Amino acid sequence: MTTGSNLRRLGMLIEYEGTSYQGSQYQSTGTTIQYELERAISNLTSESNRVALAGRTDARVHASGQVASFLTKSPHSDSAFLTGLNHYLPEDIAVKKVVTLPENFDVRRNARSRLYCYTIHNGYTPSPLRRNMSWHIRDPLNFMKMNTAALELMGEHDFSAFTNPSVAQNQPTTRNVLGINLSSKQQLIRIEIEANSFLTHQVRRTVGCLVAIGNNKMSVEDFRSMILLPVPGSAYITAPPQGLCLIRVRYDKDIFENGDKNENI
Repeated sequence: MTTGSNLRRLGMLIEYEGTSYQGSQYQSTGTTIQYELERAISNLTSESNRVALAGRTDARVHASGQVASFLTKSPHSDSAFLTGLNHYLPEDIAVKKVVTLPENFDVRRNARSRLYCYTIHNGYTPSPLRRNMSWHIRDPLNFMKMNTAALELMGEHDFSAFTNPSVAQNQPTTRNVLGINLSSKQQLIRIEIEANSFLTHQVRRTVGCLVAIGNNKMSVEDFRSMILLPVPGSAYITAPPQGLCLIRVRYDKDIFENGDKNENI
């Protein structure tokens, strides 16, 4: 880890296709997004830097608005880092923006919310072009029932039903869902959910339940009871990872506000 004076903290807006990775965070086995970022930084600066990420994504989960940061002594400009890091990164990871942040800025703790989107391909035949970015469900889903149930998520609740029991036993399970939106167009159902933070597998278990409601294997009332009278782990249907994407990390102030407005987080 870089230490001493003349340090700068750089923030990065990152996009990646997670198909080939074991998740965002460093692991002892398997390649991760964090490993590739740290390898690219080392190749560019000859420093050994630990990267902090604002949101955790599982294996095969994607991101269009992941945020990360690291400390460096390198004299390279922000724009030089942008060009250099993308030179060393594999083609399924890209740094979209680089900015200098206050040295004590914590991209995870300073985040106000995270927005995820889950994509379902609800069509009779599979789509090879969508297979790495969506969950294919052949039978028609009842979109109206799914939408009705989703509205029950709004507000602050104990979401222990939507995570592993072991997680529920070891950390607070109350989260504040700030927004939920379902849309359906041309066989694609998109479920967007924003919260201050999420429990492990919370979004994927939520989507799994909504799909069960859409194919009449779960009632809206059963879903509501998981929120109002939660039993840890009871929302056991977990949507596959490839349909999930981290869209945006929000802060009190947009830390990338000087960049291309079309790509702001």
